[in-house]
Amino acid sequence: MLPIKKIKFFIRKANIVVLLVLLAIVAVFSFFYNNKAKLEVKKVRISPLIDGIQDDLWNETNWTMIERSNIAKFGKSDLSARFKVLYDNNNFYFLFDVTDDIRYRRPLPKSALEARYNFFCPTKDVEWPDKNDCIIVSFDTEKAHEVGSDRSFMFVYDYDVVTKAGTIDIIKEIRLRQKKYQGGYIMEISMPFKLLDLTPDRGISVISKVTVIDNDGNIILPYTMPRSSGFLTWGNKGTGRFVLID
Repeated sequence: MLPIKKIKFFIRKANIVVLLVLLAIVAVFSFFYNNKAKLEVKKVRISPLIDGIQDDLWNETNWTMIERSNIAKFGKSDLSARFKVLYDNNNFYFLFDVTDDIRYRRPLPKSALEARYNFFCPTKDVEWPDKNDCIIVSFDTEKAHEVGSDRSFMFVYDYDVVTKAGTIDIIKEIRLRQKKYQGGYIMEISMPFKLLDLTPDRGISVISKVTVIDNDGNIILPYTMPRSSGFLTWGNKGTGRFVLID
């Protein structure tokens, strides 16, 4: 039978180990919590002109890089992206600058029947929006990433019509203009708060996610991402926040 002193010694050792494990867990949790993608969004008194050109008003805020989110090996000239966000009493405003060496878009399906056929039998004649070069902006709820969500919007390269993510349903309330340049493109967007059921008060934090999809012209099978360069993401897995400030 162990002496009382040895038993107490082992108990103290066990307590120290448990304490160290708990501290490690707290440290890891704190690291991930504090490293959420948080972006302070400034309010503007004059709304930017949506024409695909960065006017002086956009100098009110800084660029935010959209990070790589897969293990594909590609350089910055193949795919890189950054964005800015502003707001006023009625809208979010987005400015995207995407560097892409091969800019690509197929014609979109003209009907739901054509879209369904193409989804299961992909061809180079038409393509679902998210199989082209595009940007997806999602908001606010876990359901934002579901097919047909009213909180997830898709902006296809070289196509000034906005759709719900995963559908060909057109959202007429959102304004989009684009400009191409050598090796990339600019997208400028105005998005009404009423689409998000949101009142733009100072201090509001909105769960947000931004994804840039790149496809270099491959036929893509159902339920797969582009096989070429992949995609970039800001605020992945619900970690993104747009915080409204004055």
